[in-house]
Amino acid sequence: MVGSARSRWAIVTAVAALVTGGLFVAAPAQAATASIGVTVPIVYADGWSGGLDVIGDGFAPSSTATVSLDWVRDSDGSKVHLADTTTPVSATGIVSLTGWVPTQAPGIWVDYTLTLSATSDAGDTSNAVPLDVRNPPGIETNAPSLTTAQFMDPSIGLIVQASGFTPGEIVAFSAVYNGANLPAPSSIIADKYGSVSWQYVRTGSTAAGSVVISAVGANSRWNTTVPITGPTIGASGTGGSGGAGSGAPAASDPGAPVQATPRALPVVSG
Repeated sequence: MVGSARSRWAIVTAVAALVTGGLFVAAPAQAATASIGVTVPIVYADGWSGGLDVIGDGFAPSSTATVSLDWVRDSDGSKVHLADTTTPVSATGIVSLTGWVPTQAPGIWVDYTLTLSATSDAGDTSNAVPLDVRNPPGIETNAPSLTTAQFMDPSIGLIVQASGFTPGEIVAFSAVYNGANLPAPSSIIADKYGSVSWQYVRTGSTAAGSVVISAVGANSRWNTTVPITGPTIGASGTGGSGGAGSGAPAASDPGAPVQATPRALPVVSG
């Protein structure tokens, strides 16, 4: 789980490196002279699956087209170039590209939209097609396991992110710690990346055991278990209805949704 989050962070930082490398450019104010489309319903941040199928027309016959992928900033239209490839234009002005797999995975960049467009060496410029980029389906946490002290630490706690939902879909979290229900959000809306997140910091008596977590949407369900290790923390009688040292939740236990992120969840060491 955590490994996949790290790989996505590597992707995002690689895109950020393009900016520092001087490839951050303003979007040209140029009218489209050709049209282009892409046949791919959803792109996941960690790869291109079977690749992109691109079709376009209105290009100069027998010219050479360059198909480009760019992250475009939502606020001002400035671009960060991600990838491109060239392909011949037919004698009737058609561009057809099947199964293009760029060398770099798309990643996700907050406040940017990934777009596909094409130009030709004859001066043609196509429209830009926005791609629906989402986090890979699954569920992950900020650590494979937590100590009782980490579980109670406000700077660590338990963070869960589940992905693979439809943007706008209502998702319900549930979490059971040592047989007792935690106050997980029962109605949270998936963001544009198809993700929801929740953070929980333990209070009261905290004992070794496990937290069993589920995230359930209309068509998807993800489950994971986080072991809790270490000595019992908390005085007798502070552990809620489960009794001393049971790890049952106290009434003051906070649990709140947090904004889902395309970056890696914080990785807990130790």
